[in-house]
Amino acid sequence: MIDYSFFLVQSLGFFLIMVFGLSLGHIISNVLYRILQEMEVDSILKKQLNIKFSLERRLASFTKYLIYGVAFTAGLTQLGVPSRYLWFILFGVLILVFLFLLFAFKDWIPSVLAGIYILH
Repeated sequence: MIDYSFFLVQSLGFFLIMVFGLSLGHIISNVLYRILQEMEVDSILKKQLNIKFSLERRLASFTKYLIYGVAFTAGLTQLGVPSRYLWFILFGVLILVFLFLLFAFKDWIPSVLAGIYILH
């Protein structure tokens, strides 16, 4: 007879870690957003530096996804995934982010270089 209790405990641990991580990420993101809103970070940046993007939302979102990533890593560790595979996942994600940034800026870079050439 196969003993499924070990797999059940690992799966339950993974599920609980993921639920806790997702909840914690969402809560901390909202709290950070409210704190930054109370400090009026966006309006200060807009007045002082003429920056038009929302730093409040971006910092809160970055924090949320960082906590999600830590929870996912902890969950995979709970399932018994070797650290070698976790490193493969990390480098794969970093390569994808680099490629997305490269493709996002491929149309922007020639315009900047043309602008610099015109100014000189």
